[in-house]
Parts: sequence; C-alpha cells; structure tokens
Amino acid sequence: HAAVAAAIIEDGALTRPLSLDVAEVLRDRAPSVALALARQALEPGATVELPPARHAAGLALVGALAEEAGDDDTALAAYTTLAARYGKEPIAADAAYRAARIAARRVPGGDAAAFEEAARAKDPLARRVAGAAREYEAIVRPLGGAQGER
Repeated sequence: HAAVAAAIIEDGALTRPLSLDVAEVLRDRAPSVALALARQALEPGATVELPPARHAAGLALVGALAEEAGDDDTALAAYTTLAARYGKEPIAADAAYRAARIAARRVPGGDAAAFEEAARAKDPLARRVAGAAREYEAIVRPLGGAQGER
C-alpha cells in the first residue's frame, strides 16, 4: 500500500491504473486486498477516468474477485455494469452469463428468468453461453446437481 500511495502522491493520474495493476498482481496472493484496490480504482472521483477497455477489465476483475469471495451483491453489480456499459469489449463476453448465474443462485426458482434475460443480451456470445447454461441447468437439476455449483 505504501508504494502505491507514494506513486499516487507524485502523480494523481496514476491513481486508478496503478491501483488496478497492483490488484491484478495481488489477485491470487491477497484476493481481499486486490478486491479493495480494484473497487477503489473504479469509484467515481476527481482523478482521471480510465479508458473504456481498462474500466471494463477492472469491472471484470471486481466481479471475479467478489464472486470468489462470496460477495454476490458486488459481483452482480460489477457484471451487470460490465455487460450494460461495455458489452462490446471482449472482456465483457461472459458478463451477462455470470450475472445470470448469480441472480439464479439468489432467487429460488429464478434461474429460468435469469437465463432468459441473459439470452437476450446484445452480444451473440453472451446469448449462446446463457442458452447453454440454461440447458445445462435443466439437465443437471434432475440428476441432483445443485444449481449454481462452482
């Protein structure tokens, strides 16, 4: 944290990109710290905004880290924002699917509606993945597979 803070004091334009860079490095070693840094990098503020592709990558990182930590609210918000704002960015290809999986986990019996919504996404790959996920859930559920298993 001290190195990041020192660099930010020197140049405020580094605040967001440097925080995301450090978050990516810490992703596997300190996921909770990585999540905090990534969320901080994406918060609105007076510092220079990230380019769209970098902001999209930050949202994907926040979504993945939050989902791994069991923070479904944060993950769902990140994936939903990623799909809505940056749906054409390659990193957003599975955001609608991931959001649908989280939404389906949260609402008993809500999987069909969540997958249907994701299947109507703008991105063709997201539509195909959501459709495949819907079919997978339909096959696995009768076999005793728990919906939303990781």
